[in-house]
Amino acid sequence: MDRSKFVQAMDRRQFINRASASAVVLGAVNTNGFVFPVEAASRSYPYQFIYDKRVRPHNKLIADLSAEAQAVYVFDGDLTPIWREKLAPAWAARRIATKGVTRHAEFFVLATLAREQSHVVLSQIKSREWVSWEFLPVEHISRR
Repeated sequence: MDRSKFVQAMDRRQFINRASASAVVLGAVNTNGFVFPVEAASRSYPYQFIYDKRVRPHNKLIADLSAEAQAVYVFDGDLTPIWREKLAPAWAARRIATKGVTRHAEFFVLATLAREQSHVVLSQIKSREWVSWEFLPVEHISRR
């Protein structure tokens, strides 16, 4: 067995675990990286909803979030097609919020992409298996 590949795989696994755990620290971050308290300009802001069908939170949560969404996107592990075709163009236009229920790893990826697209993590609720979250374009945040 090639020990260098084993060590490299362990380092990658540790990185992913630490990165997922550190997602809690993200909070609401502006483009300069400073954390600030946020309040949505309007809680009735239009949003799109995305969820991973492998995640099984309360069905009522999925139903409630889906019912009010302007668009609902479901993925099964690979969110690349949804990112390229739906989320990236919507985030570039900065006219819609995004809510979702995903696993921790996908939340971390989306939170990183959101930050790069000038969106903030407005809220997040974590369980052992999944994260319910909300991103909003930074322009639609009012600071207290």
